[in-house]
Amino acid sequence: MKQRDFTEGKLFGPMFTFALPIILTNLLQTAYNIADNIVVGKFSGDTLALAAVGTASSISAFVLNLVIGISVGAGVVVSQAYGARDYGKVSRSVHTSLCFGLLFGLVVGAIAFILAPHVLIWTGVKDELLSRATLYLRILFAAYPATAIYNFAASALRAVGDSRTSLVILASSGVLNVGLNLVFVLFLHMSVGGVALATAISKYVSAFAVMAVLSRRRGEVYAFSFSKCKIWRAELLSMLRFGVPNSIQNTMFNISNIFFTAALNTLDTYVLSAKTIAMNLTGVANNFSSSYMNAMLTFSAQNYGAKKPERIQRSLLICLLQGVLLTIGIGVLMLLFINPISSLYIDNADANREMIMRCVREIGVVTLPYYFLCSAMNASAGALRGMGYSTTPMVNSILGICGFRLLWIFLAFPLEIFHSAQGIYLAFPISWGLVVIANLACIFLVAKKVKTKLESEREAEEIHHQSVFEEAKSV
Repeated sequence: MKQRDFTEGKLFGPMFTFALPIILTNLLQTAYNIADNIVVGKFSGDTLALAAVGTASSISAFVLNLVIGISVGAGVVVSQAYGARDYGKVSRSVHTSLCFGLLFGLVVGAIAFILAPHVLIWTGVKDELLSRATLYLRILFAAYPATAIYNFAASALRAVGDSRTSLVILASSGVLNVGLNLVFVLFLHMSVGGVALATAISKYVSAFAVMAVLSRRRGEVYAFSFSKCKIWRAELLSMLRFGVPNSIQNTMFNISNIFFTAALNTLDTYVLSAKTIAMNLTGVANNFSSSYMNAMLTFSAQNYGAKKPERIQRSLLICLLQGVLLTIGIGVLMLLFINPISSLYIDNADANREMIMRCVREIGVVTLPYYFLCSAMNASAGALRGMGYSTTPMVNSILGICGFRLLWIFLAFPLEIFHSAQGIYLAFPISWGLVVIANLACIFLVAKKVKTKLESEREAEEIHHQSVFEEAKSV
């Protein structure tokens, strides 16, 4: 099925079948990142390679989330237009988002490429890691035009109910990524540069594939055509209105993570290796929560466009139920197997092997069992964004996540009881809980306002249609 309408029919089953390909897509992405780190950590022969990737990851994520934030705004515009059956706006929004996405990726990638070593130095990266981390980041940033195209296109596809295409594309490009990892690292001995180059090539392949899909779907309202490649002002402004708050939120979120990395840089080098492994493992649980955020955004936006507030409320309850239960299950499962999984990353000859594994376990204990809070946070944020309230979850996240975590770094982390990797990561579940409370409170306040607005618009349309019918009948 190339597109799906979620404004009619059942919700529980469609929610799960729509979210499942997104979950699998994100899990594949995490699996490929894990493969990258296993290859560079265990087979490169460079004991500093894994730590270099770890110290660069928060900076890479910061730039990536700038792109993803705006692409989410594009998805809201497409989804609302699709729900409202305004297919002309759907086409204009898709073409605007792809053209803007390419330009945005070029500019952001170029700036990040130039600033990479300076930002690494600012975060206090250790001297022995600087050259490796700089090389890793610069190769990734060279691929950001392709990264932007893929994310904007995938967001448009999800907006019309197609969550499967990105899964197929990512599965294919991911196999290529892993294969190139092995070639570059095992046979060409490229270490950090090898895994970065493999990732960059796979990004360009993904971008080409998703554009080929959109171009070949002639007759569909969201099909891409070079003859229509243009930036429409109204659609761009709407996309930015929804996307910029999300991008600011992601940016602030990653700024706090950069401060986290800077704080961890004050600890032993093996902690950075442990952080890389731990973030891979916790990323698996995070995939479930972020996937349901994307699902909720699409359900919310389509039904907002169709003026059906009651379906938005029901969708949120179902999304919370499914997302929380699945996240609890995967978090517990990852914690049970955290030791054998961690051992896959580390060379048996590494003198810090046992300390790294212990540190990974300590981080996992204070994060993995509580990822259901992250799931509830993301689902509620998706509901608000789909209804057009992008600023609300942005403010909540900036205060509850970024603000709280920065306070934790500067006030709690220096204390002896919290001056460790486990101590600093205690801030994660506490901050999720704070934002969940704030988001749900905002949804309660917004729900009545949205319901009144949509019902009045629906009644106005019915009165207009009736008057037109009566006028035609009298003629």
